Amino acid sequence: EKVKELQQFKIETISVNTSLEGKNRELEKMGKEANAAKTSLEEKVKEFQQFKKESRIVTTSLEAKNRELEQNLVQWKGKAKEMEEKSELMNRNWSQKEVSFRSFISLQFKALQELRFYSKSMKQEILKVQDKCTEEFRQLGKKVLELGDAAANYHEVLTENQKLFNELQE
Repeated sequence: EKVKELQQFKIETISVNTSLEGKNRELEKMGKEANAAKTSLEEKVKEFQQFKKESRIVTTSLEAKNRELEQNLVQWKGKAKEMEEKSELMNRNWSQKEVSFRSFISLQFKALQELRFYSKSMKQEILKVQDKCTEEFRQLGKKVLELGDAAANYHEVLTENQKLFNELQE
């Protein structure tokens, strides 16, 4: 019985040894995989650290660029405000000039209307004076003709008067 036990023990020992060898191979394989994973992880950590450094550099660069852009934005806002103020001032100036110009044009238009009125009035007055002068010249012409006739008769009357005077004297 002891032999059987020993054989049984031997079989179990062989089985355990075989099992242990399998487990050892499995552990070695897992160790290799763990080493490979560790190496891969270390590479990933290095890559991450490099990425982190590059990210810091990029972040620093972007922050500097952002500050520069913010300063530019402030400057542009200032310039835009200044240009807006200048534009408003120019707009007010042009509006004032427009009002002045419109006022000037209005005054000139009124003056032109008055001038037209006075021109028409003067034209009518000149036409009246012309008509009156024409009538007076016509009247004067009649009177000159009458005087001419009278002068022509005057010589006859004078000659006749001299004859009468001479006759009286004789």
